[in-house]
Amino acid sequence: MEWRTEQRGGVAHLLLSHGAQLATDHNLKSIAFPAISSGIYRFPANIAARIAVGTVAAEIGRAAASLEQVVFCCFAPESAKHHCDAFAELGLA
Repeated sequence: MEWRTEQRGGVAHLLLSHGAQLATDHNLKSIAFPAISSGIYRFPANIAARIAVGTVAAEIGRAAASLEQVVFCCFAPESAKHHCDAFAELGLA
């Protein structure tokens, strides 16, 4: 199945947002997110990384005061680069 950008981005946003909210609800110190939607089903990996970093950063800024560490699990160097680029583009690096 091939997803449109809006569909896949919305799903990723909801999952990441919910994960960050669960971290807040359970007063977690750290949480890890896999690099979801990064290139699979033809969804652009760079957009997936921007959605991931932006969504988690916004949720943490809004409510997750207990979090001290967030890990993005990137399974390939290219995915890690997209995430690093997203941090820089969002002014977080």
